[in-house]
Amino acid sequence: MLCLAVHAGVTALHAQQGKPPRIGYIFPAGVQRGTTCEMVVGGEFLEGAKEMLVGGDGIKVTMLQYKKPLPGKRANELREYLQEARKKFMESKEKPAGGMERFNRAEVIASILKEAGATDEEITAFEEMRKQNADPKRQQNLQIAETVTLKIEVAANAPPGPREMRLLSPAGASNPLSFCIGSLPEERKIEPLGKTVETAMRLPLPSVINGQILPGGVDHYAFQARRGAYLVVAVQARDLIPYLADAGPGWFQPVAALYDAKGKEVGYANNFRFSPDPVLCCEVPEDGMYLLEIRDALYRGREDFVYRITVGEVPFVTGIFPLGGRVRFSNVVNVTGWNLIQTRVILNPADTEGIHPIVNLSNGLIVGGAEFASDALPEVMEQEPNNEPMQAQRVVLPVIVNGHIDAPGDIDVFAFVCGPGAKVVAEVTARRLNSPLDSWLKVTDATGRQIAFNDDREDKGAPLLTHQADSYLTFTAPTGGLYYLTIGDAQRKGGPEYAYRLRISAPRPDYALRLAPSCLNVRPGDTVPVTVYALRRDGFAGDITLHLKGAPAGVVMSGGVIPGEQDKVRATLTFPMDLGGKPLNLALEGHAIAEGRDVIHPVVPADDMLQAFVYHHLVPANELLAVLAGSPRGRPPMSVVGSEAKLPVGGTGKVGLATPGRSPFAVGELIQLQLKEAPEGISIEGDPVIQNGVVEISFRTDTSKVKPGLRGNLIVEGFAEKTMPAQDGKPPEKKRWSIGYLPAIPFKVVEH
Repeated sequence: MLCLAVHAGVTALHAQQGKPPRIGYIFPAGVQRGTTCEMVVGGEFLEGAKEMLVGGDGIKVTMLQYKKPLPGKRANELREYLQEARKKFMESKEKPAGGMERFNRAEVIASILKEAGATDEEITAFEEMRKQNADPKRQQNLQIAETVTLKIEVAANAPPGPREMRLLSPAGASNPLSFCIGSLPEERKIEPLGKTVETAMRLPLPSVINGQILPGGVDHYAFQARRGAYLVVAVQARDLIPYLADAGPGWFQPVAALYDAKGKEVGYANNFRFSPDPVLCCEVPEDGMYLLEIRDALYRGREDFVYRITVGEVPFVTGIFPLGGRVRFSNVVNVTGWNLIQTRVILNPADTEGIHPIVNLSNGLIVGGAEFASDALPEVMEQEPNNEPMQAQRVVLPVIVNGHIDAPGDIDVFAFVCGPGAKVVAEVTARRLNSPLDSWLKVTDATGRQIAFNDDREDKGAPLLTHQADSYLTFTAPTGGLYYLTIGDAQRKGGPEYAYRLRISAPRPDYALRLAPSCLNVRPGDTVPVTVYALRRDGFAGDITLHLKGAPAGVVMSGGVIPGEQDKVRATLTFPMDLGGKPLNLALEGHAIAEGRDVIHPVVPADDMLQAFVYHHLVPANELLAVLAGSPRGRPPMSVVGSEAKLPVGGTGKVGLATPGRSPFAVGELIQLQLKEAPEGISIEGDPVIQNGVVEISFRTDTSKVKPGLRGNLIVEGFAEKTMPAQDGKPPEKKRWSIGYLPAIPFKVVEH
């Protein structure tokens, strides 16, 4: 760490004022097209929220009310006043009717608090606090304690499906949450709920019910159903809020049960295959009233335990086959499920390789939906019998096989010829395409000797999977000849829905990109760090260069190269001082050379979400937003002099940073510069040298901890430090706060 003397008003770094909003839930989490409703957004730092940013067209949002918990000091003042009023009541000789019980009535408490000067908002917050304190199961969570009430109007022609919503305040924009636009009537839970078919809230069919589970809560809904109806009860919970940072297992785990009028259970679900959100599909046994029960599996609950349940004879897709097809070829797909409008669809050719939603099936009613993979390789269908090497299906590489594990214990065997030293990759895509298959792969040679085996392999590009069950292996053929590849289910299950896509080919080096966070809240002229992750595939080890696409003039990325030996890099984005107004929708793409071809992929924005205190997941967002809030800083942004700093092993390398115009530093307050998340063995050494508007910083490398060839970026954060004068007999107090970042400094460690 080092110190610089600078003037706070003209420093090249500056403090970020205020904290951007953070939202934890939206309730209700959906609305029908062509209707209007009020919704509540819960979170923290919501004060001053002025707008809700909504992806897509056809939605108008009006801000109505902001509420926050009563501050502790004010709550204590009102509590003490109430206690004093009770004491006076006990000491008085003439006691009004009702005795001490009157102090439990909300209207009496409100009257007493008004005498203390409490506002209506404070009285409401105090009463809510009393209710929470009276319920030992309800504990206030400050991360969702503030609320904003909104009015949302949805046009009749608004496209159905999930939308991404962010709350905007003067300090910036929030994280995104999902909000659903549907075609069915939407109902909202009304308290109190009864527990029988006679007393529970009545639901018309079909409809969607929106609710929240509070601690220990069990919600019930009653509806009339006819015999023989194919009833679908599809719950959305984790689908709305993927991860809860402070609750195990990391999400709301709903359980759904269906009872007839006599209390007999006719259906139960605590998941749908590998998804935590349950789906209950059953044929109604008799005409009559039925009772739907929804609760958390562990009887937990909180305001962010939000659910939507679609109930009725609605279409629900349970599977498709094949799971994918060739790019630029029309593909015929068979669809299975309940109450389907069509069971056979023709998919138009995809423009790019990858996994795409099937728009043909997205009619606003289907909760399950479906996705379809597209690839450029030749494709074949699995052919039975192929359960042992003697029956193996012959394939020619490269190829993608579309198949099923038809029954419990079934295996499929494929035979192919390899030359000596040939490198082969076998990859299953099943779970990532909503198939329940938990695959394993095994390669044997012509004598039956096992060459390679794999069960599960994590794909960081599929962060919402609760079990990464797709298999991947690679091997080098020791000799030329015939090889056998066997696929099976690790749990020895099977059936028509256990579909898979099996790629067998030479390695196809490739990559995907994620950038976190998905929202950058900065001031004009500020520099902000971002982390870009490279999801490398089939051994790709080349450099990836990042480029901004169509960004406003003056928006600059520094350190935009992911070195070939690394899976992530910390880079920075710098924004000009004269840029403001509406949030910016940024786009980046990566360029790399793989096997002599230029490979270009978009950078997908994502948020690093914490699950159950421990696990991190990169959850994709639809947009990468930059919100420029606050006044511009006093000096133009700094820039790195040169393209890459050379740091000798065991020695010192120097880096220059410059600001257009006058020197960025002047005499004044104390500033400290500190490396953030730097590779072990690299540190700032000595004091910087300021000459002709250039600040020269020295970095030292430790011979025992860094080796030649190490590359990356150095991220430097600035801190202001000031000693406050002694007051009221207290000694002088030293205060320190972050004032921003320098542009990322690319470096390479070289021989001394």
